[in-house]
Amino acid sequence: MKTIKLACLLLLAAFALPGTAFAAEGTRVRAILVIASNQEGRTDPQLAPYERALRDVIRYKSYRVADQGSTTVAAGGRGAINLAGGNSVQLRREGTSVMVMRGNSGIPVDPVVVVLGRDANDKGDKYAIIVTLN
Repeated sequence: MKTIKLACLLLLAAFALPGTAFAAEGTRVRAILVIASNQEGRTDPQLAPYERALRDVIRYKSYRVADQGSTTVAAGGRGAINLAGGNSVQLRREGTSVMVMRGNSGIPVDPVVVVLGRDANDKGDKYAIIVTLN
């Protein structure tokens, strides 16, 4: 009986420790800079998993990837991802949640958030940034 209890305890520790180590290292965050356009065209295939979320935020005819980047945000820490065109995403980790900061408030990345950006050019195209957890 003592051997079974010890084996169960060791098994439990083996599964618990890797998760603890991951939480201490940080959370990997990815940002994809998108140019949304009202010009006819097809959407970049890389954006297929996010097209519905994009259309919920910005209803344009086509979307294409302009840039992407990633960072790791430590527990209780902050981070930033700088992207083309002077765009960036400011991040803060609170507990196990990662927030995209907009001024003094945060939008949770759960598991994806789309942030509307500024004008991308003089044709009416807009920047949008997709933020995901890796």
